[in-house]
Amino acid sequence: MRKLFLAFICIFVFLTTAVSAHAQTTPLPDQPLPVDESFAKGHVLKIFSESITNIAGYKTYDQKLQVKVLEGSDKGKIITVDKQADFRLADAMKSYTGETVILDIMKRPNEPTQYTITDSYRLDKLVYIFIAFFVFILFAAGKKGIGAVLGLLVSLAVILWFIVPQMLHGYDPLTVSVIGCFIILLVTTFLAHGFSKQTAIAVISTFIALLATVLFSYLAVQLAHLAGLGTEDSYILELNPNQSINPKGLLLSGILIGTLGALNDITTTQVAAIFALFKSNAKLSALELAEHGLFIGREHIVSLVNTLVLAYAGSSLPIFIFFILNPSHLPVWVIVNNESVSEEIVRTVAGSMGLILAIPITTLLATWYVTTKLKKA
Repeated sequence: MRKLFLAFICIFVFLTTAVSAHAQTTPLPDQPLPVDESFAKGHVLKIFSESITNIAGYKTYDQKLQVKVLEGSDKGKIITVDKQADFRLADAMKSYTGETVILDIMKRPNEPTQYTITDSYRLDKLVYIFIAFFVFILFAAGKKGIGAVLGLLVSLAVILWFIVPQMLHGYDPLTVSVIGCFIILLVTTFLAHGFSKQTAIAVISTFIALLATVLFSYLAVQLAHLAGLGTEDSYILELNPNQSINPKGLLLSGILIGTLGALNDITTTQVAAIFALFKSNAKLSALELAEHGLFIGREHIVSLVNTLVLAYAGSSLPIFIFFILNPSHLPVWVIVNNESVSEEIVRTVAGSMGLILAIPITTLLATWYVTTKLKKA
């Protein structure tokens, strides 16, 4: 088992070193904003007026605001800004006195500076939310909560600094995501659960199930003849003349990354169940232990598949609303056949197949280990 740990560590060091070297030799091309555009925070001092404008039946909520620029070359300057929002969204989007907003500042030669409020400033609130989340984890999980938070940060770092940049460099999204998911799996699992034989079995099981998910997803995408253009974002990326990213690979990568967390949850829980069963009754045969483990796993998988479906449904709620409203009065089969809907179906089914397969894989590996290694100890 020590050799297995060392092998994992060597692979991780090799991958991270290769990534760092490549990042240094092939930097991303800079795409700076126009020289006459900048962003700054502003403080709303006063609301001069609020009104509703009706143009051709379309209502907008208009505000005239007095704003103080808080940073940049115009710091301290008091300006007047007009802000418009859809009337139906007025309560959620209107500004109020004392609010901090983000200003888009456009400066053109021989023209007055144009100020536009683009959004509310909320980063300071997000910091408080994250601190509350961290405290809650520590309260619920104790010291292990620190490992969980570190694992979360590692996952985000791998996605932002490895997976996405490599895709932008033109590498195959699926291959990059498999490597990235392996790094996430290796680091976060050991961080959260510690270095142990039990954790190592969970990591191996997860990686095998992850590769199976890749196969299921690829076959499903090919069979359904999906191009990966089911979302507006992926379609816009494909139209970008300066960047070429394989949309089908991007779809497969999304399925893989979205399934990884649930897979890890299943395997770590399943391994713990097998070890606990063996500890409570070491006289159980391998067959009996596997049967008990599969019984527990079936209960877990039923719950997790539903969780995965609900997670995808929650992120795709507008599709369900469109399906019910059906403003164009399309036949139901035409709507379901649409790539946006078909993609969500494939995401759910392919991911769930990987989760289902993870149960017997983990159960068999854990049962083999405890019955052949621990019984001899």
